[in-house]
Amino acid sequence: MYVVYRAGAAHALLQVPEGWARRRTASGATFSSNLNSIAIVAAPMKSAPTVATARNTTATSLSHASLAFRLQSIRAVKLAGGPAIEIVYLINSQPNSVTGRQYRLVVERFEFYRAGHGVVLSLSSAVGSDNVDPWRIVSESFRWA
Repeated sequence: MYVVYRAGAAHALLQVPEGWARRRTASGATFSSNLNSIAIVAAPMKSAPTVATARNTTATSLSHASLAFRLQSIRAVKLAGGPAIEIVYLINSQPNSVTGRQYRLVVERFEFYRAGHGVVLSLSSAVGSDNVDPWRIVSESFRWA
């Protein structure tokens, strides 16, 4: 079951799984359950992202800020909420504070832009998890508010 979340700072609406923990920030929110997470944040963008800017700027920044970053793909996509750039990559989770264990995660990142507003929607889960349908529901539910 999904509920609608209004991300005020991002000027967007999104369906998220009911019952997941929510952590708000000034620019958005993160929803999580175990190793799964959904983050929606307002992102400063001067223009619409492109495959080239994603490859040359965003992927480079992500590689420096993430543990064991490995780019899988970058492509332009058309979703119900509008055109977006999709970046798929692998990272390691932060080490568990008790065990020190890290998990390999796959992240699907969507960058949206409209009328001077940028939004980044990131969906992450453990590698091998079957989240194709839930992630499609969430990404296709994105709407500008």
